[in-house]
Amino acid sequence: KAAIENNMADHMENLGDFYARFFQLAGVKRLVSERDPFIGVTEHPMEDKTVIVLVNYSTAEGCAVVNGKKVTVPGNDFAVEIVNK
Repeated sequence: KAAIENNMADHMENLGDFYARFFQLAGVKRLVSERDPFIGVTEHPMEDKTVIVLVNYSTAEGCAVVNGKKVTVPGNDFAVEIVNK
């Protein structure tokens, strides 16, 4: 099980790097500045706020930094953060 999670982390981290670079080149400003490799992130901009969904694909607790604030996500769980504009 640990070998599978480590392999997934390698691929997710590389894919995350690809998307981070793509969004940077496109001029998109992300509100999530750091995250554990097992934390999946989606940012949903709306008129007056941005809804951020963090999904922890690991059994261990993980974290991400959302708009300068550390957010902890329990293993195999999710968190939703709302950032007002």
